Amino acid sequence: IRIRLANYYRDHGDEAGYQLLKGSRFLLLTRNSRLSEEKKIRLDSILSYYNELNKANELKELLPEVYEVNSKAEAERLWTEWVRLAMYSGVEEIMKFAKSQNDHYRDGITNAGIYHIRTSVLEGINNKIKVLKRVAYGYRDLDYFFLRIRSAFRGKFTPIPAIE
Repeated sequence: IRIRLANYYRDHGDEAGYQLLKGSRFLLLTRNSRLSEEKKIRLDSILSYYNELNKANELKELLPEVYEVNSKAEAERLWTEWVRLAMYSGVEEIMKFAKSQNDHYRDGITNAGIYHIRTSVLEGINNKIKVLKRVAYGYRDLDYFFLRIRSAFRGKFTPIPAIE
């Protein structure tokens, strides 16, 4: 949205509109609660000038609620509501994003209510498993490989609960 609007204002000679959007990517991506007062003022000026960005920002602020609940049913309810709001926003990019996420990642998003594993932790786990595999020059016995993985993470994680 930001890029489309910036290009539109640049192409139509509205230098003030273009300059307001220029360099605002991380400002728009950061949660509002984490912004300094100075940055909140700049964000408010951008959002008051661009209605589509304001809608996107409101939806961005609602999205983390889906990940912070403690049950799949509640995450499912919040996700369904978020997708409904996104589809009624009237902004093409938001609607396309919501449809794509809903079609391909709905289960993963709503399972966050159960597992609470962030991608950074998951990448670290996968990296450690990859190192175990490389150091061993391959395993002939798959059961032994899984035993090595469990041994590498002994005491680090609680057991994963069963799916509802």
